[in-house]
Amino acid sequence: MSVWLYVGIGIGGGFILFALIFFFVLKRKKREEHPLIARAKELIIMLTQRIHTLNKKIQQLDTEVTELLIVKEKEDLSLTRLDLTLEDIPNKIESNKEEIRISIADIEDLREYEKEIKQIIKQKEEIKWDKLEKLLELVKDKMKYRFT
Repeated sequence: MSVWLYVGIGIGGGFILFALIFFFVLKRKKREEHPLIARAKELIIMLTQRIHTLNKKIQQLDTEVTELLIVKEKEDLSLTRLDLTLEDIPNKIESNKEEIRISIADIEDLREYEKEIKQIIKQKEEIKWDKLEKLLELVKDKMKYRFT
């Protein structure tokens, strides 16, 4: 009888081990996403990259404005890397400030789009696919023409 006990334990243990492996393999297997959700996630990544690019641009323009203000105050053109005259400095400062304002507004727009896309994706009930598709097309067109 001890032989049958060992056989039973071996078969039962093997079956339990097989069931556990099968369970974890199925659990790890990714569920396929809807193509619009995959596209939305890629667009969120693009929006984040664009925000970082605009932040770098703002930082560069801010450094340039600071440099120009120092040059204007000291009235020494050797302090700048730019090829300007003292009369051109106020115009350049104002143009850089306006570019900074525009970039900040663009960043706010991009963050709003990103937030709206994330809200649609994370909805608990049925996702409105047509609304998501329209939003993705809108953001894609805006990025194509405005943020190049």
